[in-house]
Amino acid sequence: MENKFCFLSEANYPNYTRRLKEFNLKRYLELNLEIPFYISTNRPQDFDEYKNNPLIRVFDIENLRNENNKSKQYEPLPNDPSGLYPAKYPWNLRRFIIRKAIEDGYLGLFFIECDTKISDSDTKESLISFMNKIYEPNTVKTSSSRFIYKDRHPTQELFFNHKNYINDLKLNFNESELDTLDGTNQLFFGESTESLKTFLDNWDYICDYGYEKEYGYKTGYLSNLSFIIPMSNFKLIHTQTPFVTEHKFEDRY
Repeated sequence: MENKFCFLSEANYPNYTRRLKEFNLKRYLELNLEIPFYISTNRPQDFDEYKNNPLIRVFDIENLRNENNKSKQYEPLPNDPSGLYPAKYPWNLRRFIIRKAIEDGYLGLFFIECDTKISDSDTKESLISFMNKIYEPNTVKTSSSRFIYKDRHPTQELFFNHKNYINDLKLNFNESELDTLDGTNQLFFGESTESLKTFLDNWDYICDYGYEKEYGYKTGYLSNLSFIIPMSNFKLIHTQTPFVTEHKFEDRY
């Protein structure tokens, strides 16, 4: 399966492109892996030093979403990002780099945010062993927080509008199927390209629905994934991973 694996990340604006290079990519390069790393950004020029590295592929987010007019309308990246992070940031944009990797034939997608990296205690061999063992078709796995739908409280923003979605879309999932996950490491494993494309099509669908409704989740991609996972016949699994996160709140705009 190793040749079907891909690392992915997203970094928009200088603070986050710098953080990705100095923290996430630095560790990836130290391990001398032969697994590609896909990056989505609104500042591709910040990654010019990797132009000669065939494994690091940098994509301009505007090119990735060129044919998605609703994304361009509802998921803006303003020239001045002041006040954007975290509540107003269009977190659903990560779906575009995920879709690109799917289109290129990868079935094991390891999305790690710019302030998340492979543990310093891991070797190349231990990491590859982990990646092969954790792959399970049509699952989403993480060691980040898992948010339990049945334990929600009435004012919890993450699930606040779920009843509207369930009623409008006539969804009939068990409460245990509506859990969701935090975003620092999100691992998407498909049985096939087609199953992953269905997952991304559902992601687009739920985004569009939310943008059209007054009570839609808008930037709430974790809320969206609560629906997308069961709609796509995927299963959410909380597990151990070799990824560590170090947030730097001073990076926020």
